[in-house]
Amino acid sequence: MTKEEIYDEQIAPLMIEIIKVCRENNIANICSFSLDNNVACTTCMTEDAFDPPEKFKKCVRILYG
Repeated sequence: MTKEEIYDEQIAPLMIEIIKVCRENNIANICSFSLDNNVACTTCMTEDAFDPPEKFKKCVRILYG
C-alpha cells in the first residue's frame, strides 16, 4: 500500500471525527501528513473563531506562504 492509500483508508476516517469534535468545541489545530511523492495533506483550524495561538497562524504561513 502507498502512504496515500493508508491515509485514505485508516487516517481520513479518524480525521473526520477529529475535525467534527474540534469544530463543535472551537479547538484550534494544525495536522499535517507527508504522503507519497511530496504530497501533503493538512487540516488547519486557525481562523479567529477557534482562538488559535499566534504560533499556529505563523506555522500555517510557513507551510503555505
